[in-house]
Amino acid sequence: MPKTSRRLTVHPLTLREVEVVRVVDLTQRKRRITLSGEQLCEFTSANGFPQSAFDSPGFDDDIRLVFRAGIAVSSPVQHPLTSRAQ
Repeated sequence: MPKTSRRLTVHPLTLREVEVVRVVDLTQRKRRITLSGEQLCEFTSANGFPQSAFDSPGFDDDIRLVFRAGIAVSSPVQHPLTSRAQ
């Protein structure tokens, strides 16, 4: 018997360039960040592969945000997301 009644869909990892358009502090330790950008829609990546539009229908979907530390930095800094207060 399956552990979940939801259909499991695994999407390929896709690096998308987006822009922060709004930041709202919800609580002292929680912040809502609104992102926007053309790569949230369907697009063709630099290597020529078509990428589907961003979709997150599940309440427990996992995403990873990669922030650039500055314009002069060539490699991004990764910050894993957790739901636990640290």
